[in-house]
Amino acid sequence: MLKIGIIAPYEGLKEVATRISASHQEVRINVESADLEEAVEPARRLEELGYHVLISRGGTAQILRERSSLPVVEIDVSGYDILRTLLLFKDSKDPIELIGFPNVCHGVNQVAELLGISISYQVIHSSQEVQQAVENAISRNIQVIIGDTVTLTTARRFGLEGIMITSGPESVEQAVVQAKEVGSVLLYQEAMNTSYHHLLEHLPESIALVKETGELMFANQPFLNLFQLTSHASNYADKNDILQSLHQKMLNYAFLQENFSINGRSVIAEGEFLVEGKERLYFLKISDENRYRVEQNGLVIQPLQSDIVSFGQISTADERVRSIVERAKKFTESVYFLQGENGTGKRSIAAALHHYRNNYIENQWEVILDKDFDEMAMKRLEAMILSGNGTFYMKNWEALSAERLEQLFEAAFDSVAVIIFAAADTNQPLLQEKFQKKSIVLSLPPLRERIEHLPEYIRTFIARNNSKYGKQVVGVESGLLLEWKSSRWPGNLHELQEMVEMGVKNSEGPYISREAVQTNPASAYGARELLDLNQSLDNIEKQVINLVLQEENMNQTRAAQRLDINRSTLWRKLKG
Repeated sequence: MLKIGIIAPYEGLKEVATRISASHQEVRINVESADLEEAVEPARRLEELGYHVLISRGGTAQILRERSSLPVVEIDVSGYDILRTLLLFKDSKDPIELIGFPNVCHGVNQVAELLGISISYQVIHSSQEVQQAVENAISRNIQVIIGDTVTLTTARRFGLEGIMITSGPESVEQAVVQAKEVGSVLLYQEAMNTSYHHLLEHLPESIALVKETGELMFANQPFLNLFQLTSHASNYADKNDILQSLHQKMLNYAFLQENFSINGRSVIAEGEFLVEGKERLYFLKISDENRYRVEQNGLVIQPLQSDIVSFGQISTADERVRSIVERAKKFTESVYFLQGENGTGKRSIAAALHHYRNNYIENQWEVILDKDFDEMAMKRLEAMILSGNGTFYMKNWEALSAERLEQLFEAAFDSVAVIIFAAADTNQPLLQEKFQKKSIVLSLPPLRERIEHLPEYIRTFIARNNSKYGKQVVGVESGLLLEWKSSRWPGNLHELQEMVEMGVKNSEGPYISREAVQTNPASAYGARELLDLNQSLDNIEKQVINLVLQEENMNQTRAAQRLDINRSTLWRKLKG
């Protein structure tokens, strides 16, 4: 039930408020009498009792606004109140003066002019100014003072007659109605906040609201359990290496999406910048990776992971890349074909396009297909891409049969979602003629064909990893840079990014040295030299899979993602 407290500065107002309260049985109204500072204590008591709104008048209402956290509705001095008082003294021969706050003085002056009454007034802005105003009135031989309770008390102390503009029942009724409106909004917000809090507490995902300083404003129990924090933990960024890294990234980017492992669980962290008054807040959600992963014959659907969120993060130093970005933005249909070798940035273009089209990072999916893709898997994928908005990044679609591929194309062109078909082979025939006019083909050049922009890419990757590892690397040693400029970079930008990250992580000085990027024998691009090619193709395949598994700490889900196959296919190949 809504509870309203009325604190009347004078007894007559208490009696009026009590009568008005009787006609509002649907709310609980408590009426007390206290003036100015004396009203602070009953206001505090009412707040402790769970009251929602306070009502008072004049200087008392002003003090309560300053000293109470509850909203305060002021009983206005109405035209009726002013009219009754002025009519009472219309024919008085004694000099009269009004001492009051600006709104009261303005109202009295307006009504006095309509009645043809001349009345002087002094405007005050706080109760501390009353005594000086009364003394000024006495110096001008004023005999009668009109004002509120504190003005009347002061006037009588100096021997003057004091008249109050009392509040009539219509003014009190209006204040109660207004208080009910304010209270109803507060009760609704209170109920919504309780519901949201209950919902967040019972979600399986780990949820937190994080201040810019790293302090937790809110964290549900799954979040506290995941990172082994107490409910009173603050400045959490230094409590855990993973949290410290996530917090640092949230400070640098408006959106965050990242995979990591904790306590043997593979999880996805998603973060988003929020605005809360003058304080920056960040929403952080951590979910089990498998919760958002679909896997069945020949089909894997999982969240699209990318370090890039928007086109503003993509270097357009190369004219061809700049053209691709502009064409992608201008294209109004929903089917894109992205060509380019592995690691050239197709995934980054897809993620940036999703954000450009939708202005959020959620609901973007990576779809991995293989030759086992059957009718049931097709129906599931078709239902998903036809169900609404979002972005679907298709990989290995070239492996499908012609019949299945045409079925997939038909669904893609019927969807309002953005469908991006990624192809590593730039010579792959992409479309049947009937689909060509309804799609756009974008071809990303390999890094070796834009090697003149290598320093620009290096600077971008260094800046990202300086934040990640707390380093202050400013560049690459000249000898190493020359080697990199002459490299073929078979892994393209992805390989360069991994190399720069390794260099920043291992560097002790301001420049990445050759020693800092010594390739681990089991690393992605050094592994080729360890492969024994004098064996069967099946055995070479097993060796490659085992090397990737070692790099991913035997995490089959992550290994399957890198190899662009689903986990059942990975397991079958290892077993065979």
